[in-house]
Amino acid sequence: MGSSFELRWQILIARDLGYLETSKCEMFESKILKVNRMLGGLLKKLRAKNESL
Repeated sequence: MGSSFELRWQILIARDLGYLETSKCEMFESKILKVNRMLGGLLKKLRAKNESL
């Protein structure tokens, strides 16, 4: 998850420097947030499984 947050910052920097259009930045941010939610769900399930062992 840390890597996805780092990627998000790199995308924001690219936008601020004019290398990336705002619309593309928003699209990438949306996808990153979706991946973070999926990772969060996976971690939650793994923790629950480990607690039941």
